[in-house]
Amino acid sequence: LNPSEISERQGTSRNTISALIRSLEGQGFIERHLDHNDRRKFNICLTPAGRKKVSDHASRHVDVVGKCFSTLTSEEQNQLSQLLAKLSQQINAAKESIMADTAQQ
Repeated sequence: LNPSEISERQGTSRNTISALIRSLEGQGFIERHLDHNDRRKFNICLTPAGRKKVSDHASRHVDVVGKCFSTLTSEEQNQLSQLLAKLSQQINAAKESIMADTAQQ
């Protein structure tokens, strides 16, 4: 991915992503590589240390979420899942509407 794609996917400013990239690169978690198709751009790649960090974080995240959900009954989990799906649909519809409005301006 390049910084613009990361910025767009995360919904954050290009400046914020640039600062984050510098920090992560300084810590050895990512590397920048020139784009083969456009030498003015560069792509961001995880280093082995970056992959390990992501894996460790994902494992902790799964554990925490699992503990949170374990306090709910099966029925409550199903109800929550349905409510979150409904909210997700509305959020996606609103996002598409905003993007369409922005594109028309």
